Amino acid sequence: MSKKSKEFIFKGIFILFIYSFLELSLNIFFSYYQSYDIEMWKYARDLKEKSPYLKMSHRHRSNSKAFLYGAEIKTNSRGLRDREFDYKKPANTFRTLFLGDSLTLGWGVDYKNLFTKLLEKDLKDIIRKPVEVINTGVGNYNTEQEYTYLKNEGYKYNPQHIMLLYFINDAEPTPEYSDTPILDKSITMVFIWSRIKKILAKFDSNNSFLDYYSNLYSDGNKGWENSKKSLLAIKKEAQRLNSKLTIAICPELRFFLKEYPFMSAHQKILSFLKESKIDFIDLLPVFRSMTKDEQNLWVSLEDSHPNALGNKIIAQGIQDHFLKHPNKL
Repeated sequence: MSKKSKEFIFKGIFILFIYSFLELSLNIFFSYYQSYDIEMWKYARDLKEKSPYLKMSHRHRSNSKAFLYGAEIKTNSRGLRDREFDYKKPANTFRTLFLGDSLTLGWGVDYKNLFTKLLEKDLKDIIRKPVEVINTGVGNYNTEQEYTYLKNEGYKYNPQHIMLLYFINDAEPTPEYSDTPILDKSITMVFIWSRIKKILAKFDSNNSFLDYYSNLYSDGNKGWENSKKSLLAIKKEAQRLNSKLTIAICPELRFFLKEYPFMSAHQKILSFLKESKIDFIDLLPVFRSMTKDEQNLWVSLEDSHPNALGNKIIAQGIQDHFLKHPNKL
């Protein structure tokens, strides 16, 4: 064997050793320390799979579980973070199908504290009969993906009521399902890529999430136009199912107590729902009336998803709406 061959083999072994050491070290470190990028990677790796429906992009794997941001996320036989439900509704039971993204899924929140589970009791107190609230939330969904789920799967549950928790990023374009084996398997590659993105973001003056979210609702934006189209399609599907429909609009929780930086986009959403004669609940004033500290509602300091308290406020806002308007159920 030549000297160059030996050097090549030695370097390969050394690189493999360093890579293996990093994989082991990072896996141990991030089993104790929560990082948003790593937790999202674990979520995609352990719970997501490609959807058979193109406009859904991805869905949850059935009968799977992962421990993410301090909470166990466990899916049932149909990939929902909920208990098992038959398609056929039990007699004398009121059924609500709740569409949504990671906020509805309950990112970083224990199952018992999900607003959908709190609502089961709240709505039961209003309706005076057994209530099922089926949580169909999937992380990274937009309105088009939520409609696609309803059209192809959700309708089978024959709900009497359909709800959707709308968030400002619901006007993002539908992503293509990404199948990258290296990133799927390697925590080292994910860590390096996340560091690179954060460094690049510091040099990008146009990378502000304030500008990004606001631009989603600029006139003619394709994502917002698609979101409006999907909301109307959900309304039409609800009518076909003889179901009532309610949209709850959740504010971005980082800055909302004083001046809400997305008020223009928020008003566009509310105006569209009014014009379309879709029942809605504006949760912005609800959050403002029930907290004095925005950070108390976050899953973590780097992640403003609503925590258990935030979920409780969402449930309270929805309950108050139906206490005032029981005919909406």
